[in-house]
Amino acid sequence: MIPIAREVLGVLLRWVHLASAALLVGGFAYARAVAVPALQTLPSADRDQAWRRLALRFQPLVYGAIGGLLVSGVYNFLIHPGHSRHYHIVFGVKMLLAAHVFAAALLAVREPKPGRMTGLAISGFLVILLAACLARIF
Repeated sequence: MIPIAREVLGVLLRWVHLASAALLVGGFAYARAVAVPALQTLPSADRDQAWRRLALRFQPLVYGAIGGLLVSGVYNFLIHPGHSRHYHIVFGVKMLLAAHVFAAALLAVREPKPGRMTGLAISGFLVILLAACLARIF
């Protein structure tokens, strides 16, 4: 691959990775902090319908963010080989938490529950924290 094209692809996929993480984690943090309290003020029949509408609007964004994270994450991991054992340990924990975030996000857009969104947001922020640690270890 041409060196400049590799650099451009690397920057583009890094941006995709960061934007997808911000959208996924930030979207659910917003939903838990703002949308859930707002929807709790509605009568139960209206609340269920509002939940469904909100989930349907957010569903394509969740699928796109998860896809963007998977593609860009695999690319970033494969172009930087030769990490230490400590890196791989932290990376493994990060991947387990990321799997939890993905599963909770997919469930949350099908059947939204406030507790699920809280756990998703906390795990998402932990994944971001571990990503910062990995950047320092690398």
